[in-house]
This record gives sequence, structure tokens and C-alpha cells, in this order.
Amino acid sequence: MNREAVIAVNRFGLGAAPGELVAASRDPRGWLLAQLRGPEPAYPQLAALGGSDDLLKEYPRWLMSMRAELRRGADAASMQDRPPQGIEQRFGKHFFPLAAKEVSARFGIAATTPVPFKERLIWFWSNHFAVSAIKPTVVAVAGAFEREAIRPNLNGRFSDLLLAATKHPAMILYLDNHLSVRSGFQAPQAPGGANRPRATGLNENLAREILELHTLGVNGGYAQGDVTAFARALTGWTVGGLVDTGFRFEQRRHEPGPQTVLGRSYAQDGIAQGESILRDLATHPATARHIATKLVRHFVADEPPLDL
Repeated sequence: MNREAVIAVNRFGLGAAPGELVAASRDPRGWLLAQLRGPEPAYPQLAALGGSDDLLKEYPRWLMSMRAELRRGADAASMQDRPPQGIEQRFGKHFFPLAAKEVSARFGIAATTPVPFKERLIWFWSNHFAVSAIKPTVVAVAGAFEREAIRPNLNGRFSDLLLAATKHPAMILYLDNHLSVRSGFQAPQAPGGANRPRATGLNENLAREILELHTLGVNGGYAQGDVTAFARALTGWTVGGLVDTGFRFEQRRHEPGPQTVLGRSYAQDGIAQGESILRDLATHPATARHIATKLVRHFVADEPPLDL
């Protein structure tokens, strides 16, 4: 056992599993680098979990059944002089068990994985591209976000990881980009006049998050005009409904015309405009500095002294 091996399995891994300290002692750096080569191990825990497309279909179905139940409950409650329990109080009973399965699989893998450094990097990128499960629909797909956007792109280019994270339904729903539309857009009336979409204008949440947290960083040199132009380029990036779930681009929601971000004009039409901006942000020097700083803080900064 040596100091570098202890650092490798603890600082860069997930704590020493049986035999790992001995294995890492032979070549600590080589032990870490070897984990990044080759495909990810097959984890049965992940194979048992549903994809985001199927999980997204579950929410509107559940919502409709809850509304019907609440209507029946309201009639009974009016007779008994007590208010019915609201939808917000009930969705957790259905969706939190799904989230619990994701968490259980995640920590089960961490406890047994033969590539703890790779798993630690997956956790880093999931935190970098964080989504909050405070919204019912995001609760259903937050775990799928890590499985579908982060894990498959871990060993690839950052631009591919950025595009996958931005397009995932969990990110679109969390940052309300499904509500962001071009100026003058009129949402079609739903059959029967119910459930009219709330997409009524430009929403800058996703664009600002990408610039401030995912790429350039808060001091990366962008201005409010860049946020607005980028948000316009991302209009039309949305999520399908009950039948056609998952990410999709809708041209009728997209703001036409060129957009200027960080002094560069993007004249591409449709989805290609936002994709081009994302690829340029992925290779921007400020992005490299921002992410390198986060990586150093995560793995190296404040390394405690070891007395072996």
C-alpha cells in the first residue's frame, strides 16, 4: 500500500473495495486510466428501469386518473364538510417509488462497480448538469437523465455530452423550455377547450443555465443580450405529449432569423441554429477554464494530509 494508491481509491474513486488498494498500489495512475478505457460494465440494476419516453407517458395518465378521483372525492367531501386532498399532495405516492428505485440502483452500482473512477465521473457530470425533481414530471425522469444523457457520453466529446443533456426531457421540463416560443405564437386550442398549453412567450431559463453553469461560467463574458438571443435559438426545443413523448423540435414554435451570441451570428434555420451555438460554447476557452476549475475542486482541492 502507498500514499498514491490511497488517494486513487478514495479521492478519485468511491472508497476502497476489497482488493482495490492492492490493485491500485501496483500503478495508481494506470489503475485509474484503465477504468476509462472500454465500454461501461453491464449493470442489471439499470436494465430493469424504464426509459424516459415510457416514464413521461405515465404522468398525464396518472394526472387524468387523479383528477377524476378528486372530482369524485370532492362530491363526497362536500357531503362530509371536509376538503379533498390535493394533487400536489398525492403525486409523491405514485412517483417517489420510481425515484427510490433509481436511487437504489445508483448506490447499488457504486457499492459493486469494478470502475469506481468512471462512476465518480458520472456523478460529477450529473451534478454539473443538475436537474431538480421538484416538479412531478421531472421526478419521473430525473434518474433516466443520468442513464440516457450522462452515462452513454462519458468517454466522448464534451459537445456531445452538452447536446445530450440539453435535449433530454428532464432538462427541457426542469427549465421550462417546453413553454418557450417565438413572438406571436398562438398555442392551438386543445379538443374540448381543456388543457391549453401555457407556452405564451420567450423563456430564458435554459439558455441562462447553459451559459452560467454548463459552459462559460458566471464570469465567462456573456451579457444579457447573449442570453436572450440564445433563448430565441432554443425556441421549439420541447417535449412530446402522451403519445409522442421524448425530445422533439417544433418549427412552428421556433423564432426565425439569425441570432447573435458572443459576437457571432448564427443564421442556421431550425434546430441546427441551437445545436451550432451549443457546439461553439462547448469549445470556448471560458468553458474549458470553468469546467477545469470544477474538476480540480471536485477531485484535488483541499486534499487532506495522509499519515501512512
